[in-house]
Amino acid sequence: MLKNFIRIAEMIILSYPGGFHVRQALAYGFLFIAVFLFVPGMAMAQTDATVTGQITVEDDGSPLPGAVVNILAQTTGYERQAVSSASGRYRIPGLTPGLYTITVQLQGFSTIVQTDLRLTISSEAVLDWMMSLAEVEETITVTADTPLIETTSATVKYNLSSEEIENLPVKTRRWIDLATLAPGTSKDNIRGFYYNNVNLGAGTQWYANGFEVDGVNNTWAEMGEPRQNFPADSIAEFSVQTQNFKAEHGLATGGVLKTITKSGTNSFSGQAYWYFRNEALTAVGYFDTEVPDYARHQFGGNFGGPIVTNETHFFGSVERTDETDYFTVNTGGVHPGEEGTFTRDNFRNMYIIKFDQQWDSGNHTFFRYAREREYRPELNTGGTTAASAGFGFAVPRDAFVLGHNLILSDVSFLEFRFQRAGSKYIVSPNNSGVGGEHQYDAGEFTAERNADCIPEIRRPSLRYGGCNSQMGPEKRWQIKPDFSYYISDMRGSHDVKTGIDFNHIPFSADSCCDYPHEYRFRFDTDAPYDINDPATHPYNFYAREATFDDMPVQHYSFYIQDDWRPTEALTLNLGLRWDAQPGVFNEGIEALLAERGNPYDIPWHNGDVPGYGSASERGDWNNFGPRFGFAFDAGGEGKSVFRGGYGLYYQNIQTLRQFSERRAGVAGRSISINNPNYEDPLQGKNFLEYLSTNPPNINLIDNNFENPMAQQFSLGYSHMLADLWSIGGDLTYVKSDNSRTTRDVNFYIDPFNRSLGRPYPHLGRVVMSRTINPTRYKAMMLKLERRFSDGVQFSANYTLSHDIDSTSSDRNYTEAALEIGDSTADRRHRINVSGMYMLPGQIQISGIFQWASTRPINVHSGRDLNGDGIGDDYPSGLSRNMGCRGLSLSEINSYRAELGVGNVSDAACPVFTSVDLRLSKYFNIGGSQLQLFAQMFNVLNAENFSPPTGNLRSSNFGKVLQAGEARQVEVAVKVSF
Repeated sequence: MLKNFIRIAEMIILSYPGGFHVRQALAYGFLFIAVFLFVPGMAMAQTDATVTGQITVEDDGSPLPGAVVNILAQTTGYERQAVSSASGRYRIPGLTPGLYTITVQLQGFSTIVQTDLRLTISSEAVLDWMMSLAEVEETITVTADTPLIETTSATVKYNLSSEEIENLPVKTRRWIDLATLAPGTSKDNIRGFYYNNVNLGAGTQWYANGFEVDGVNNTWAEMGEPRQNFPADSIAEFSVQTQNFKAEHGLATGGVLKTITKSGTNSFSGQAYWYFRNEALTAVGYFDTEVPDYARHQFGGNFGGPIVTNETHFFGSVERTDETDYFTVNTGGVHPGEEGTFTRDNFRNMYIIKFDQQWDSGNHTFFRYAREREYRPELNTGGTTAASAGFGFAVPRDAFVLGHNLILSDVSFLEFRFQRAGSKYIVSPNNSGVGGEHQYDAGEFTAERNADCIPEIRRPSLRYGGCNSQMGPEKRWQIKPDFSYYISDMRGSHDVKTGIDFNHIPFSADSCCDYPHEYRFRFDTDAPYDINDPATHPYNFYAREATFDDMPVQHYSFYIQDDWRPTEALTLNLGLRWDAQPGVFNEGIEALLAERGNPYDIPWHNGDVPGYGSASERGDWNNFGPRFGFAFDAGGEGKSVFRGGYGLYYQNIQTLRQFSERRAGVAGRSISINNPNYEDPLQGKNFLEYLSTNPPNINLIDNNFENPMAQQFSLGYSHMLADLWSIGGDLTYVKSDNSRTTRDVNFYIDPFNRSLGRPYPHLGRVVMSRTINPTRYKAMMLKLERRFSDGVQFSANYTLSHDIDSTSSDRNYTEAALEIGDSTADRRHRINVSGMYMLPGQIQISGIFQWASTRPINVHSGRDLNGDGIGDDYPSGLSRNMGCRGLSLSEINSYRAELGVGNVSDAACPVFTSVDLRLSKYFNIGGSQLQLFAQMFNVLNAENFSPPTGNLRSSNFGKVLQAGEARQVEVAVKVSF
């Protein structure tokens, strides 16, 4: 039925007597009807490649209609066809990246054959053919490779090939770490325990980017990081898109990372490998006196092949990592009892299985299932954070994906994706639990969980104890539609796509534990507590209730885009996207809290506070993001391209950060006391008794809360120097004025005269999440690349950038502008160089060099200066992240003199330097291959210090107390068969 509809639509559009704009409107109308009536569950892979071009007569350059273009996947036998239109144009979308053979045929003309055509992820290869008349049957073989530069897209992107993933030295063997080889990327502002993350372009917050694998979402909705990792040898290739991605992608104000996994081929093949390193292969760290017991074993393998040749294939991969690593606590001798080097045991299991079925030349189906399980204890420790302040992290996660590609006609194409994914973070204090996985569900606050807690103490040079006990299961049901239609002869050619993305994401989360099991004291001195010396007393006490909630949300998206080529040299990428996330705004919050028995009047909910609206007005349904881009093929030979674009992009709202309001006044209530009694902070009362006699602190969401929006601008140029070399550069600018922050909207009328109270005295602190803060990102990115060929590959790039943002939680409510400054990820200069070279005797050398200038340092007072109950305020004259950005030492020493602390003559501003090398030797044994290799990481043994202490009260101010990992050697063996 759908195919008949498409044929009727084609006839109406092409035969309609109206002008260009009328026929264009008809085409868009039929696309809408097709999507909504016939394919309410279809989706786009968005990782596939496309071949397009024009076929002309060699003698006079006239267009040649009716030519048959056949493309054959060399490893699987999958085959596709297209027929050139009246203008000679053809287009073949939905091609899996890999090697292809193209044949162009037409009666009376010589046949053209091109072999070994490499198509890469999300690429569009423009291949024009000139056919010559032939009186006898004749075949012309073409040896030209795919063009190095893409001349039809304005997207700023960088692709990582399978050769790079397999042969470059990566210490963790996490393939996503290779994304930092792209210009404009880093790992400077990610949460360390979510290791598999990367900052892309302006996405210098850890939650601002998008991640896709095999065309489905791989973003963790609850906080925005990549949800699941995969074995490196299961990844075919991936694309890093840092700016101006098309309307088919959304819910990211930074960049998008698109990945495709491997599939089986017509040949049975596989690998088995083992990587090993230990303390004998590890140098002594900068702050260590010796290398403790250390060992890392990583082993696994993969196997794939045909079930039915040219039709059915399978691929599977499994990997296990066991590691005993270590961390060093160093307080500069201030707290020697907590110092030392400590070991910890980690493990990770990953596996993936994938099946592909080619039903015929127009039907392809695949199924993939992947699972990951890991446990890592005592995270976020080292430096001035004691072992007792760490936490364990376990995350079982899996994903089931089903996809189908359907060719409807010579000019229409349909793709379907369905995903059921699950993940569950389990955070436990210290090293509690069995492999980090307690035998309880979210919301169960058992005596066992309470017993894991240790009271937390924070001093200028030490953080001790803690109770980070959380659990959050998340499911994702995803259905995406995509329908594309190629119009070859309507004032040029149009590749029109439209699609729907529906996600249902049930999510639950809890946060344990209640007082007196969990609480925190903050001190502004390292001196031990003395009841008779007020200078040694804490300046703040904090405690809260445990909390649990369910929060099912939905993500709705719709887009339409048109890659219009009005001429052979010019392509316009036009698009419009709409996104909505109902559920994340806590719509209906008043009724929910009333049902749960909230006894407090919350004037912000009912509209009684001017400027904050009413809770009945919540939601953000106007997230329309237009996209415009251009690519101009200067010279028309595919060797030089000018590109640029503009677009509006909306950010994913992290589900977990919306939870606390749902228990406002009911659970999760907190107590914050300035200058508390250390022996009895609640003055003889229990937690609930104290709450009953003191106004509660609650958390709210602004009724005007919205999806943060960013405007992206880019302008760039690329040029092919030779068959294998290209250069390029891009200028980008990204602007947002509504990033997320939190502020106390019930702040004291006068914090230094608290007898005046708060504006709403029946409530304490009212911490409200708002979208009001600005961010700015600008960058210049330059790159030089040599495509992999004959065993050689090379890439080098340089990024000059400046990133300004604000904190997600303001410290100074009276002067919010102090929270705006250079981003934590702001490094003005970055250099990446990578490459591989095959020497005689089947010896390969490969390496990565990375260098980055210093990050800013946040210099603060170490205490609450304005009486708002939040510490680490900025002294007069200072603001966020001024350290290592021209901060005057005289100002620092002036403030330290007031505290009676000695002057400092210097403050460290560490840079980052890394050189990793790999040397491999290959042996051919029958039909198999043995590879022996050694990798050396941090060849120069660079210290790569962590940011120095920024607390002005600390005797360690300006000193670095934690270094990066020292030089290590790893040996490995791999058998390929």
